[in-house]
Formats: sequence, structure tokens, C-alpha cells
Amino acid sequence: MALTLDPSLRDADVTYSIDPALTGNAVLTLDPASRLPPELVTSVLDYLGQPEVLRAARISPRWRAIATRHRSFYAHLVLDDYAQASHFDAFCSDVAYVVERNVHIGLHVVLDSVNRIYPKTWDDGAVQVARSLLQACPFIVRFKLFIDCLGRLADALDDLLQQPFPMLKELTLMRRSNDWHDQLLLPASFLSGHTSRLSKLALRGYCFPPSSAGVAYSFPRLRTLALDDSRCALSDVAARFPDLAELSCSGTEFIPTDSVGFHRLFPRLKHLDVQPCPISPLPWTNTEQTARIASLSVQLRVQTHPHTEFEESPLPFVRCIQAPARLEFFQSGSAQSAGAKPKMHICIKGGGFTRTFVHERVTNNSPPIKGLVAHLGERITHICINWQCLNYFALSTWPHGPALRAVRRMEVDLTDIARGNDHLFNYDMHRRHATTTDAELDEFDMHVEHLGVPVPQNPYETTLIEFVLSSRTEGPIWFPAHRLLGLARQLGLHLVQQMTLVLAHGIVIEPEDVELLLLVFVDVQYGCTCTDCINR
Repeated sequence: MALTLDPSLRDADVTYSIDPALTGNAVLTLDPASRLPPELVTSVLDYLGQPEVLRAARISPRWRAIATRHRSFYAHLVLDDYAQASHFDAFCSDVAYVVERNVHIGLHVVLDSVNRIYPKTWDDGAVQVARSLLQACPFIVRFKLFIDCLGRLADALDDLLQQPFPMLKELTLMRRSNDWHDQLLLPASFLSGHTSRLSKLALRGYCFPPSSAGVAYSFPRLRTLALDDSRCALSDVAARFPDLAELSCSGTEFIPTDSVGFHRLFPRLKHLDVQPCPISPLPWTNTEQTARIASLSVQLRVQTHPHTEFEESPLPFVRCIQAPARLEFFQSGSAQSAGAKPKMHICIKGGGFTRTFVHERVTNNSPPIKGLVAHLGERITHICINWQCLNYFALSTWPHGPALRAVRRMEVDLTDIARGNDHLFNYDMHRRHATTTDAELDEFDMHVEHLGVPVPQNPYETTLIEFVLSSRTEGPIWFPAHRLLGLARQLGLHLVQQMTLVLAHGIVIEPEDVELLLLVFVDVQYGCTCTDCINR
């Protein structure tokens, strides 16, 4: 019997075995793990992610038998298209097929009435799906359910959510409704009161019922809870999930119940994100109850009278910030996004604590930060400003703001910068540009003259500042000398005796512009050593 092997195969990767029942027939196995016991193969799978475990199940029957029993293996089933009634039947058949083989399941189910077929057929199919999932409860690992109406589906969902889910790790329940007050009450015995492996829970349009004395709640691994468009009493949440580490509440109405302190309800909380609805009180009675939370994000309400928000209310939150502190300004959302208002984020980090204040960008009603800076002025050593927030920062802190005595680094983030109407950015920044024309040189000289003139109440009482331009954008950004000095003037960098210009990743300045800038800056440095920046 002759065997021909590929010379590229190593001998260690080949296993020969002779089946004694089939004399003369040799079985060639190119699997180095074929000689390992299943326990060791399972240990190998422990180091892989879920996609790799799924691919491992396709190697051979032996690998499939081991991989399908691994905790990271699950079948991902999706129902988001039901243009025909047969789609409901096909999904239920898939669920039954997986359940028969004892395989873990990940579900993504969207029951959206906007795309529904005939109402009666849609109701029948939705109820059929909910009932088929009753048989799959012991095998569900991840479950995402999106609905926008109930009807006959309400009773079926109520039965489903009262079942035990012993393997469930992540659960997302989203309900869309036009009426904010039209919320769905979760059953008192939600998930039968206990799920040992659940670690993440996200709810939208649902609310918790009062805690029941007859139900013993046990969710020992739940660390992350997200509530959206909900109405709840925090004592009911704490009764079910006392060991939360992350709590996010958006558009949530908090119901005052008793005088138990927020810090006592959630003693292990590390991250809290609160965006309450306008009519809701904050979930704590005083800011001292949040002093031990490492990361806190609060959305500030839009005030009728501008320029008052940052004078008093946020100040107690930042008492825990220690030097050296970092002050960041960035914007989320876009003015062009449909239905989404851009929001300003003011973030302070220091001493292991992070405090973020979120405010809707309103042109004539944006809160100044001079009160905040006055409280932290001697602790702030690093300021990072996104290009979208430059005008806000300049108008809020200078020239009438308090001094930033300890600032040593001023960074402007130009990530995703776009050409705009502002004088600084009304050119194509992604093409080579330098200060060459007479008008540009005259503007440069004007900025140099103004930067040398003493200005009263300058915010920076320091002798040395690193002025940094940074970007996370893939392509290069050209910043000519005259516009760079205009940016320095806008930030109020007056009376600073020594400034070092640092160009981080993606920022390019032509050599002739560098020579001009050395008239103002002590040094011009490139802070990125990647190949692209070196070539530029």
C-alpha cells in the first residue's frame, strides 16, 4: 500500500491509523488534535472567541461534536423579514431543529407592525414565534427582542418572560411606542426571579413592578443595566440587581420611594450615566451620594435663563477630581442628523474619577464654564478641545474667565474635520496648503503682533504651554501657519512666554511654514513616528 503526501506537510501534523476491521485500508488524518483527549480540545476552544468556535465546528465530525458542546457555541437565528406567512413557519422550524440537537441559541427577533402583512396573519405568526421560544428557553444565550405593538402577543410574551433562562447571558427588550406613558409592566416573576448567568440587561419602554416579598430575586452576575424610556423606582431595581457595576438611564422617570441613599442602594456601582426626562427628579437626594462612583455622566437641563448652569449645580460633582486633571470638550450627534440634536460633552478626569456633563447645543443658551474652571483652575493641567467646540470654549472662558494657572498642554482634536464657514476652516484641509500669498503673510504678521500684546485677564498664568494639534483621521490634514496662529489667538494663548507646537498623527505643515512658526514658538515637533507621518 503506497501513500503520497504533500511535501509541505510536516510529519508532526500527520496521523496514520490502520482500521483492523478493514484490512489493507489506511486512514490518513491531517488533524494534529486527533490524538488529544476531548478535554484538552475543549481547553483550546476556551481561548477562542465565539466566531472561531463556530468555524472550528466545520473542521470534522469530531471537532463538531466537541465545539457544539462548548459554552461559546450557539446558533444565531434572526427574524426580521416576514413579508410572507411562511417566514414565521421557517423561523419556528429552525428553533425546533436547534433545540432538538441541544445547541445554544442567540436570537434577534423584530416584530414590527410597520412591515406586517395582513393583521390577523401577523398576529397569528407573532404568537406562534413567542410560543416556539418557550421550548428554547433552556438553550438561549443571547436574546434581542424588538416589538412595537402587543395585541394578542401580550399574553404570550408575559408567559415567555416568566420562564427560567438558565443559560442566558445578555437580554435586550425594546418596545417602540408613540406615547411615552404607554409602558409595558414586566411580570413580577421576571425570568422566574433568578438567572445565574445573566450579565447584561437592556430595557426600553418597560418598567419594573414593585418588589414582591414572596419572590426571592437572584441575579448574581448582572453587572450592566440600561434603561431607556422607562419609569421605575430605584429601590425596585436595587432589590433585583444589588450588585450593579454599570447603570445607564436615558429618558427615564425616577419615582421617589424612600430616604435610602443612592450610594446604599448600589454600593458597587462604578459607572453611572443619567439622562432623566424633564419631569423627573434626579435619582439622588444630594451629590455626596455619588462621591464614590468612579465615572459619572449627567445630562443638564436646558435653562430658560442662559449662563447659570455651570455656576452652581455641577460644582459639587467635581469635588472628587484631583490634580493633575484633564478637561475635554467634544460633541456627539450632528446638526444634519434627522431628529437628533448635537450635544456638548464636558468631561473632567483626575484622581481616578471622571465627571461628564452633557448639554444640548443651543446657540444662545449654552452654559459658560467659568464657574467650573474657577473651582478646578489650579488642578487642570491638560485641556483637549474638539474642533467643533472651539467657539464655545473661547466664548465661555476668555477674556472674562478665571485663570487656568496649571495648564501645561493645550490640545485641539481635528478628527473628522470638515470645511465650514468659519474663517479658520474655510479651505480644503486635505490638500497641500501653505502660507505663501501676500494676504496670508499679512494675516500671519497681524497674528504675530497681537500675540505679543498684553491682554488683561488672560486665562493662562503660565510660562510654558505645549500646543498640540491631533487627529485620528486616516488622511493628512494641512494646517498653514497663518491659520494656526489664528487658532492660537482664538484660544486666548496670550502672555505665554514659551509655546512648543506639537503635531500629532495626521497633521502636516509645510517646511516654509515651520520657519515662520519658529518666530512665535520655541520649537515645532512631530509627535508621531508612524511611517505615513515620517513620509509626509
